Amino acid sequence: MTTEKEILPSKATVLVVDDEVQVRQVFAEMLISTGHEIVEAEGGKQALDVFGRSHESIDCVLLDFSMPDMDGLEVLSGLRKIDPGIKVILTSGFAEKKLSDEFKGAGFSGVIQKICPAGYAHLKKLLRFCAREMSVKKGNLLV
Repeated sequence: MTTEKEILPSKATVLVVDDEVQVRQVFAEMLISTGHEIVEAEGGKQALDVFGRSHESIDCVLLDFSMPDMDGLEVLSGLRKIDPGIKVILTSGFAEKKLSDEFKGAGFSGVIQKICPAGYAHLKKLLRFCAREMSVKKGNLLV
């Protein structure tokens, strides 16, 4: 039986997928500063390659919606073929509410707006959720 204390893993490994190097760097700095590990991919095809080789060690994917080689829905589909339970957070420069409404039911674990400072606090909450869900799946819990 769990207590009211929140159960979280010590850290999560996050695959950060974005075609803009500056955006990847910002996410990487934020994630590393909060104790997470990151793996980077500069596009959808590279993300699927990296995830295909390392999916057992990746807890969550932070996925850009709009990239030159593949869009977020195509990448999500490819990720789910490899691991149907992977948690995927959609990121975009578009308004978060619009994206949330548009992609409700598409299978994303959450949606954040890249350029919104409040989005980073929201991202931390989504990552805790994703990490907790993946830890339960893998049996790695800290109480």
